[in-house]
Formats: sequence, C-alpha cells, structure tokens
Amino acid sequence: PLEGGRWAHGHVRVAAVHQHHTQQLEGRLELSATAFLREKFGCATDLEARTRLGRFGITGPVALAPMRSLSGGQLVRVSLTALTWGDPHVLIVDEPTNHLDVYAIDALAQALHEFKGGALCVSHNRAFL
Repeated sequence: PLEGGRWAHGHVRVAAVHQHHTQQLEGRLELSATAFLREKFGCATDLEARTRLGRFGITGPVALAPMRSLSGGQLVRVSLTALTWGDPHVLIVDEPTNHLDVYAIDALAQALHEFKGGALCVSHNRAFL
C-alpha cells in the first residue's frame, strides 16, 4: 500500500500480485519455466516444478522451453505458478486476466473457485468476476 497498512496473523500466508506481475520474470527469460521455479524456490525438483506448472496449463515442451519463447498468456501462467508456490491462505490479485486468452481466463476462474483459501480479486473483466 502507498499509505495505511495491513495486518495478518503471523501464521497466515498471503500472496499478492499486481497487474504487471510478469516483471518478476525479466532478466530470467533465458531459463525454462521449470528452471526458473527451481532457481526461485531452491528445493524444488523438476517433477515438482512441472506438476505445479501443469496445474496452470504449462506442460510438455512448453515447460522446458526458454521463457522468452512463451506467449504473454503463458508467462502469466508461469507467474501465477510462482505466486501460489507457498500454498498461501489468501490470494490478492490485481488484473489477473491481463494477457490471458479466453481459455486461460476460464482456467484461472476455475482455479480461484477451487482455491481453499480467501481471495481478493480486482479486475475490469466483468465476465471473469
């Protein structure tokens, strides 16, 4: 926040992403999505990284290709995989549908619907909301 603040219990895991969340990937685009997640989270195995990527539709050769070759929607999916890595209790997402095609938006809506925690979502996409 620019001012004010937030308070959460010390054991609550909150994951937040702003509408330009793929910027975390800049400078790492030569890596595959699998390698990026292994590097970012240290202890992740290829199998664990690929399983989590698969939940967001990044499978097969796409998970192993350099991220610079991925579409904007695929990069969003990689970013969302990283967002949910720590199994957060609460998700705060700002314009998560940016760069996503209709199929990815449907998948994201389904994933948020199935999410076991709380979610705060800001979007101009009324159909998504």
